[in-house]
Amino acid sequence: MKKTISMIAALAMLLALALPACAETVAVDEALLGTWIMDDLGVEFTFNPDGTYTEVMGDMEGGGVYSIVNGQIAIDTFAPMDYAVDGDTMIFYDSGMEISFTRKGAAVSGTADPEALLGTWFLTETNLGFTVDMKVVFNEDGTYVMSGSGQETTGLYTVDTDGIRFDDMDPESFTVDGDTLTLEEIGITLIFTREGAEPHLTGTADPEALIGTWALEANDEFAITFTTDGTLIISAAGEETSTTYTISVDTIITGDGEEMVFLVNEDRLTLQEAGATLSFVRK
Repeated sequence: MKKTISMIAALAMLLALALPACAETVAVDEALLGTWIMDDLGVEFTFNPDGTYTEVMGDMEGGGVYSIVNGQIAIDTFAPMDYAVDGDTMIFYDSGMEISFTRKGAAVSGTADPEALLGTWFLTETNLGFTVDMKVVFNEDGTYVMSGSGQETTGLYTVDTDGIRFDDMDPESFTVDGDTLTLEEIGITLIFTREGAEPHLTGTADPEALIGTWALEANDEFAITFTTDGTLIISAAGEETSTTYTISVDTIITGDGEEMVFLVNEDRLTLQEAGATLSFVRK
């Protein structure tokens, strides 16, 4: 749950202040129009119909121009990048990372009630394309226990208007919606499921839907291909290896004896192995 240099660098690129440019006729997406916020950094982006935008980050204000080019958004002189707007959520996809904003004034699902935090939670999803084996326990006495990958840490947590503070770290905003806990910090989203509840992950273990090529969501240079003749091809950094595979209920068993639980949800594939979860998208 620590800040990552790569994420900060990506945000710095997106939020670099620029002098306003002369407006001209440009292609815009009406779904983008309006003000979007990232509470953790105090950032606001406002996209205007004339192809200009304004930004506020703390005490700094600036702006520039943007346009939609072949379905991507181009901001000032930076290279176009993929984006998506889903209701009150806007996501920029850049260098394998997802940077999320919420429409200003949108209703928040769930509650930030400290009592709703109490109990044991397991990490089941992130917006990074992968998860790891992680468990966090919030106790009534204000202590927490965080464990995963054979390690365990303990400490104190507090809840205030800014979110959860683990020991003396910066606050992380959170919401609890039933049996789902969502933590957010500088564009990173971690989704936990309460112990004993059904996981957040959805999909079916359909062997036919598995056939095809899938790229790792966090790094599309890594891809796997399942063929109809039972061959699994792994591609990474221009190199390929292959093995055989069979399906047993919801588990892929490779010729090397590796076992992975899988779920297919339309064009998304989730693989779980040894406490880690990887997310793929169909190519």
